[in-house]
Amino acid sequence: MYDDGANKQSISILLLENNAADAHLIKRLLKHSNGLQFEIEHSENLTRAVELLENNHYDLMILDLQLPDSNGMDTILWAKNRSTPLPIIILTGSHDDRFAAESITAGVQDFLTKSELTEISLPRSIRYAIERKKVEIHDKARYDLLNNLRSTRKIDECLKHGCRAIVDANLFGRAQFTMHNERSEIVNFGQVGLGHTEIMDIKKTSAPDAEIIKKITKDKYRISNSYYIPEKDGVSFLNTSLFIAPEITIKNLGHSMKSGDALFIPAIFDKGKIDGWLSIAITSDQKPGQDVVIFLEEIVDIVATRARELHQAQALDERSQQLEEKTITLREVLAGVEAEKLEVRKQIASMIDHVLKPAIRKLVKSNGMVNRTYYELIKANIDDLSQATSTGVAISTKLSPREMEICSMIKNGASSKDIADSLDIALVTVQKHREVIRKKLGLSNRNINLTSYLRNL
Repeated sequence: MYDDGANKQSISILLLENNAADAHLIKRLLKHSNGLQFEIEHSENLTRAVELLENNHYDLMILDLQLPDSNGMDTILWAKNRSTPLPIIILTGSHDDRFAAESITAGVQDFLTKSELTEISLPRSIRYAIERKKVEIHDKARYDLLNNLRSTRKIDECLKHGCRAIVDANLFGRAQFTMHNERSEIVNFGQVGLGHTEIMDIKKTSAPDAEIIKKITKDKYRISNSYYIPEKDGVSFLNTSLFIAPEITIKNLGHSMKSGDALFIPAIFDKGKIDGWLSIAITSDQKPGQDVVIFLEEIVDIVATRARELHQAQALDERSQQLEEKTITLREVLAGVEAEKLEVRKQIASMIDHVLKPAIRKLVKSNGMVNRTYYELIKANIDDLSQATSTGVAISTKLSPREMEICSMIKNGASSKDIADSLDIALVTVQKHREVIRKKLGLSNRNINLTSYLRNL
């Protein structure tokens, strides 16, 4: 597709002119132009011009406004609205400033009166018209790319839009854009014009290694900051993400792809590191000019900037998600801590109600003397409460008030007889309580001393 008409030595023109004498004049003026060769196809009417356009490629159209089957602005709009618009020069027999302005607004590149044509003015107008049309197409492709990237949220889509801008700029029909990670794996991929099999094969490859990069980045291949590699130099890119078969080979592809001339534009990110490549197959046998390469580099920079923004946004989203997950976990932990604190408070209250208060009521004997056993019991349980261990306090939920009372005495070193005397109950009753306590605490049939167990809680 690449065909930089402004720099070509041969320019193909479709001339729509119903006056044979005027058509002969134009051909004669262009025949003697220095340094340029013009290939002119002449049509006397619009119908014939449509047939020619369907079967041939042209760099420019020269239109006479008075055709047998079309005239005036209708002819201009027909030429302007073609699927692949060409640069247009209008020729007219009389000068009309108003119509000339309207024509330029409608998209015409130049408006000439036939009386002004010379061997110098006409070739110059043709060259300028081609250049202006190229700038117009490039500007539109750039504008569309920026608009598309603004609403794009995926890096692969950014790369695809970049390739599409190259096609929309009427430069090349096939392009691929790859980005890689530190392990040389393809992490993002975009393309235009490639077949399904090609895409699958490329995604299986890896980034070019240091040896290949060294070969393609030699100064002799450099254009601006990019690299044009002629096929004749024998540099192979097969089995790397750089490889893109020329369009002419694809028609009878299979798997026997052959490399052609190639153009590579590196995508530079932080610290000058190459993190991706735009690869373009050249099929026109013409080395691209520096202006074309600079435009491609601009496209790559625009896409790379947006891709970098999306990458940073994705990293930020991931960090935010991780922080949110940690926050949720912390909330759950804090909720658990609060629930545990509440449970400990309930258990402490239970110990006070079931152990300390009964002990206080029995602290003083009927004769006015202090019951030493209950004094020690109160003292020990106050110490337990000050430590507030959830394991120790939790026992109170398993035992009855009397069993808690006996446990406190056992823990404090009281014998079964001391307990029986203090509680004014039979010794056999104390023994029965001890058996029940061991069972509730899971100590039955286990060789564990009850006194030691209670003191270790």
